[in-house]
Amino acid sequence: MYLYGILRAILPPRSIDLDLTVDGQRLDFRGLTAGFANSGRYGGGLTLSTEAAIDDGLIDVVLLKEAWLPRLAVELVAFMSGKHDRHPHIHFAHAREVKIDTPAGAAPVEIVADGDAVAQTPATVTIRPSCLKVRVPHDR
Repeated sequence: MYLYGILRAILPPRSIDLDLTVDGQRLDFRGLTAGFANSGRYGGGLTLSTEAAIDDGLIDVVLLKEAWLPRLAVELVAFMSGKHDRHPHIHFAHAREVKIDTPAGAAPVEIVADGDAVAQTPATVTIRPSCLKVRVPHDR
């Protein structure tokens, strides 16, 4: 279902324009989709980032720029196997805070988390390190 969701999001290709501020640095983005994650995986086991660590306190940022779709598909497969440095249409970064907005006069863009619309731009994504306490039973 998640793979279907990704394909539905990029087919037919519709570009979005975002004004991103990643750890204080402004980035104007035009592309197919922008992903922000903590665990490095989407539901269904799709890998967003093989470098993601759920306990590092960082957001993994993946931006898919506009590209000829067959080429982007090849890049995306290689990217999801951990080869981030070879793909000019895929931007990868780590951040502590990402502010997401649209250019002046543009309509807000919907923000989706775990398949559900949760907000629209403007929005800020942050990670609160070490805030989740987990209890695990002792081995017997």
